[in-house]
Amino acid sequence: MKKNKININRPPISRQEIDSHKDFNKILYKHSQMKKPLYKRPRFLSSIIVVATIILVIMLNKEEEVQSPYINPPIAEFDIAYDDYAVDAAEGGYFTHHGGSIINFPPNSFVDENGNPVIGKVDIKYREFHEPVDIFLAGIPMAYDSAGTQYHFETAGMMDIRGFQNGKPVFFAEGKNAEVALASFNPGPEFNLYELDTVNRNWAFRGKDDILEDLAEPGLAPEVSEINESETLSLLDRLVPETGAESELSGLSSPKAKEIALREVKKEIVILEKIKPIAPKKADLERHSMNIHVDQKDFPEIAVYKDVVFEIGAENKNFNPENASIVWHDVSLAEVQPGVKYKVTFSKGETSVSYIVYPVFKGKSYDVAKKEFEAKYAEHGKQLGLKKAEEKRLQDELALAKKKSEEEAFHQEKLHKAYENRLRLDSAAFAKEQEARNKKQEKIYQLVAEQRARENERLRKEHEARLKLQEVRLEQENRELDNELDRGAFSQNTIRRVFTINNFGVWNCDAPQNLPSGAILAASFSKPGNQKLQLSQVCLVDDSRKAMYTYYPQVYSNFKFNPEVRNVIWASTNDGKLVIYKPEDFAKIPAGATSHDFEMEVIDPKKVNAAELKKRLMI
Repeated sequence: MKKNKININRPPISRQEIDSHKDFNKILYKHSQMKKPLYKRPRFLSSIIVVATIILVIMLNKEEEVQSPYINPPIAEFDIAYDDYAVDAAEGGYFTHHGGSIINFPPNSFVDENGNPVIGKVDIKYREFHEPVDIFLAGIPMAYDSAGTQYHFETAGMMDIRGFQNGKPVFFAEGKNAEVALASFNPGPEFNLYELDTVNRNWAFRGKDDILEDLAEPGLAPEVSEINESETLSLLDRLVPETGAESELSGLSSPKAKEIALREVKKEIVILEKIKPIAPKKADLERHSMNIHVDQKDFPEIAVYKDVVFEIGAENKNFNPENASIVWHDVSLAEVQPGVKYKVTFSKGETSVSYIVYPVFKGKSYDVAKKEFEAKYAEHGKQLGLKKAEEKRLQDELALAKKKSEEEAFHQEKLHKAYENRLRLDSAAFAKEQEARNKKQEKIYQLVAEQRARENERLRKEHEARLKLQEVRLEQENRELDNELDRGAFSQNTIRRVFTINNFGVWNCDAPQNLPSGAILAASFSKPGNQKLQLSQVCLVDDSRKAMYTYYPQVYSNFKFNPEVRNVIWASTNDGKLVIYKPEDFAKIPAGATSHDFEMEVIDPKKVNAAELKKRLMI
């Protein structure tokens, strides 16, 4: 339905306008000319009908103008899922996301909708975003309006965090802030911190974050240089590396050194199990085979064997033996299953054929290869056995080192208590002797004694906190080691952006950008078959900087993009489908074009799963 523009904010009527209609004589003349009351005239009934029609149109248009949610996933079933964590409301605590981010809540952080303190377990739902495709599927807007100028965000990391108890939302208590160390793959200092304001439908500037670079080894939580005097350690305390002068647990025999050595051995075991020798396969003389020179750098698992040939697999229904007589210009080999199955491709000009092949051995070559395999397999088993024995030794040594560390901590605590008792006795005796002479001096010595006691207590708490932190770090490292091969959660290029939040919601480390430059054209959109698409908005993504630019129909005639980078367009249609314009299609747009019809590829979400959908949308 066409929307009518109804002016409901008309300026107040001026005094001049009112005076211009104060012609009472004219009103009396008109009254004298009336033959029938107004409500009895035919025109009165028709006027009532017109007015009623206008009111109905206004009401329908108001229903149409109801705004959609500010966070609006294009396809609800493919929205990005949350991870679940739990925090004790009274004690506070923190959790570590599998991507490396850490969120820490102080004690008594939460209240309910009526402002009452929350007691018991609080369920935390958390997700974070580093790729534009995830932001697009979550329906999170990336446009930012500042002083009437619209910018578009380039993200260095975004998080969405919610709190619930018994299914009802909880809120931050006044004056309480959670500390965040958000994993980020962009170390640039140009990014600011923003909070998504869903009421005012805009991003709110919240200042800058602190950039904290991680250690060279992925997944290794740094030591602590200073302990905050509060009972809970801050995130910065957990993450800042410890100096050698202050470390009480340094040395090759410390639990820390044992943990590092154990982790390295575990990694070596993972690598050894991954490069396990593969048994050679004997050739089937009834099948076709071919000789291909293999570069040891590219395919070490088969290049170690001599006289290997490649057998044409039975699944190659299109195999043509006559292709062997063609002089091909190029041949390439690609892994399908390392050491077991490969794909060979022959090409000549625009003609190419591909076959699935298997490395095999003929005659005596198979016997030689089998002997080599048996020797290598035995050597591999020997090396793996030695590493596992070393792992067991380090585990035992680590347990012993931790036990000694705990005993030392207990011993130190006893010494501290004995020292405090002696100080109290000495102070009391000294005060008694001095009481008659100088009460002022007695007060000074009491203050000194109290200060010493506080310092000893601080040292004891510091020592206990370090022990607790080491246990937390070991638990985190074991968890990351379990997921390291599957997720690749934390690369050596990862940093953390540290900041505080005082609300649940979406928080974003972003750099506002203007629209890209390089090419400007009038854009229209269609799907195959020259069927025009009416898109309410489209998202242009610049892969070189992970920036998202949102275009609305009123600016399609001034569509800008940078042809020197890889671009992609995403959008959703009214019938619940996704459309995409890929980087290779952008490359076909003629230089200097002033208009272009973007023929979008249509993706039906009902015919793909989440993984397939993301794979097709990725640049």
